[in-house]
Amino acid sequence: MFFSALFNQQFAQKVKGSSSGIGCINGKQTLGIDILQINRVKNVPLWKRYCLKRQKMKLASGKGQSYTFKGFKNSIYLQKHKMKTPILDEDMNEYWLFHGASWDTIRILLTTGYDNRIGSLDGKFGGGFYLADDVTLSNRYIPCTKCGGGAIFRSNCMCKDNSANEYGLVVYRASLGDPQIVHMYDSQEWKKARRPHCKPHTDEVYDSVVAESRENGARSRVKGRFTGFSIKEGLKSREMILYENDQAYPEFIIKFRRKETKVSQPFFSHLGSLWHRVVGNNRMNEPQF
Repeated sequence: MFFSALFNQQFAQKVKGSSSGIGCINGKQTLGIDILQINRVKNVPLWKRYCLKRQKMKLASGKGQSYTFKGFKNSIYLQKHKMKTPILDEDMNEYWLFHGASWDTIRILLTTGYDNRIGSLDGKFGGGFYLADDVTLSNRYIPCTKCGGGAIFRSNCMCKDNSANEYGLVVYRASLGDPQIVHMYDSQEWKKARRPHCKPHTDEVYDSVVAESRENGARSRVKGRFTGFSIKEGLKSREMILYENDQAYPEFIIKFRRKETKVSQPFFSHLGSLWHRVVGNNRMNEPQF
């Protein structure tokens, strides 16, 4: 119930517009989703690798002692400019975040995990693993199961009827650690990137990147073909980018169908209480396999 309410609330908040042929249903903009199934992922090796990575991140920032990121400058920023998904662990800036992909890719992610060594460099922030706190963005990365189009980096979907298609979305438990907050996107600076930048006045690298949205004041520095650089609006939605393996664990796989109409949810005003019912007081506990 929690994910259904959260997802359809996020779709309901989007302004209806013309379809771009990406993340669409029957050539029209997706306005809601119908969740068919939610399964908890049971992959002990991936979970152990994730737990080990969390511990290494704590030790690295604590200079040999287990540390918390809660009081860091960028952690305080995220406390003021909250994610659209719940925080699981404030000490690690751990959130539930979304990743949309084809079923073939999802099978690999759930079996062996993501591997940034072979990640594409075509993303705005280079060769990282991209996550979102807004399902409407993740939906745009999921191709049509019939024609293989209709997603970012792919051709448009030309199917007349894809309403019966079943899509997959992975809900990751991701530890951002001490993230680099990026308000000004510069393609010359981030193109082909393989890691976040170093922290000011040190050679220590940030643990992840939070690419801010225009809602939070983000801008883009763009070079024109015949003109110099100009400043334009930033990303529509936040994106979180991880450049190291094992920094996120695929906790849930959600199967859904797209809807042409908004899906009403009776619990929209109670997402906070729903969240507490889902997680309770055991946010740090290992999933019970």
